[in-house]
Amino acid sequence: MTNTRIVAPFAAAILLAACGSPDGDSGMTSAEERQLDEAAAALDEAQADYEAAIQAPDPTASAESETQD
Repeated sequence: MTNTRIVAPFAAAILLAACGSPDGDSGMTSAEERQLDEAAAALDEAQADYEAAIQAPDPTASAESETQD
């Protein structure tokens, strides 16, 4: 739930930026475009980290099962 609250505003900004004119004139300054690119890169990295974390086995789960035997 917390990740959704963090990612949703960035996703909305990226989707809105995609609604620009097809000729590349987005009405943004180069600094704004750079910031948007950096935010998109940060989202990509956070998504990759999240996916890696949920796919990795939980080390505490195996330790707990060994101590219960």
